[in-house]
Amino acid sequence: RNAVIIYFDAIERARSIAAIFGGVRLFLAAVGILILAIGGIGVMNVVLVSVASRTFEIGLRKALGATPVQIYAQFFLETALACFASGLLGFLLGAGGIGLLSALPLPESFARPELDPRTAAISFGILAAIAVTVGFYPARRAALLPPVEALQGRA
Repeated sequence: RNAVIIYFDAIERARSIAAIFGGVRLFLAAVGILILAIGGIGVMNVVLVSVASRTFEIGLRKALGATPVQIYAQFFLETALACFASGLLGFLLGAGGIGLLSALPLPESFARPELDPRTAAISFGILAAIAVTVGFYPARRAALLPPVEALQGRA
C-alpha cells in the first residue's frame, strides 16, 4: 500500500484553485470598493471647498428667493455628476484596457479577458451609493447656510 503514492487528484486540485481564485476575487472587490470610497471622499472635499468659496452666491440666491431644497438639489446634483463622470471615465478606461489585452496574442493556457456585465452593474450600484452618501453632507451644509452670514462672506 505504501508503494503507490497519488501525486495528482484532479478534483482536489480544482477545489484548491477555485478557492484561491475566490480569495483573489474577494480581495479585488474589497480594493475596488475602497478605491471608490476614497474617490468619493475626494469629491466630497472638492464640493465642500466649492460650498465655502461660493457662500456669497448661495446667500444671494437665498435672498432672491431660492429655497433650501433648490440649493440642496444644486449641490447634490453637482456632487453626483462629478462622481458619475469620474466613474464613467474609469469604466471606459477599464473597458479599453480589456479590449487592448484581448487583442494581444496570449499563450494557449491563458483565457482572454472579458467585460462582465454583472460586475459592471454591481460597481455602478456601489458608485451610486457612494455618490448619494458623499453628496448629502455638502449639499445639506449649503442648504442650511443662513443668507445673512453668506452675504457677509462667512461660512
